[in-house]
Amino acid sequence: KLMTNSWTIAILAPIIVSIAVSWFNKVSIVDAIKLIFNFMASISNYKISIWIIVLSLATIVFVFFCYIKISNISEEKEPEWLKYTHDTYRKWNFKWTYEKNYYGKYSIENIQPICSCGCRLIHKDRLNNIYYGSGILFCPNCKKTYEMIDNDIINEFETLLHYNIETKNYLINNDN
Repeated sequence: KLMTNSWTIAILAPIIVSIAVSWFNKVSIVDAIKLIFNFMASISNYKISIWIIVLSLATIVFVFFCYIKISNISEEKEPEWLKYTHDTYRKWNFKWTYEKNYYGKYSIENIQPICSCGCRLIHKDRLNNIYYGSGILFCPNCKKTYEMIDNDIINEFETLLHYNIETKNYLINNDN
């Protein structure tokens, strides 16, 4: 805690600098410390008129308010289409999420088929001792089963999602 204290840093900084200067210039450490503290003392002895102080304070306040205004403008509101998280394609209901990357770009993630009750469907190869070659989709909530969905359909749906977002068709129910 002592080393992160601003007073410690303010006092130790000139001492460390003076040691470095004395080492590089081959001057005694005591003379280097005296030189730095004399320089700081000479700066504090300058007479400054009151209008310079007022002007400086006004400039600081102006810069501070400009910074606040710019930071408020630069804060982006989330796009409206982020609320678009479920839709129907062909006979399938889908749900998905968005993920924002480091650069502020969003991507569509976790596209999942969901049941008409809203629950996520689970892939099963076997249900009630019946084996399915390509598997089925099962709703753990209402126990409905659906035929397995093809990856081509998910890829088509993702393409349609991008189109709906770009053209703002997400505001309309798309039952394809």
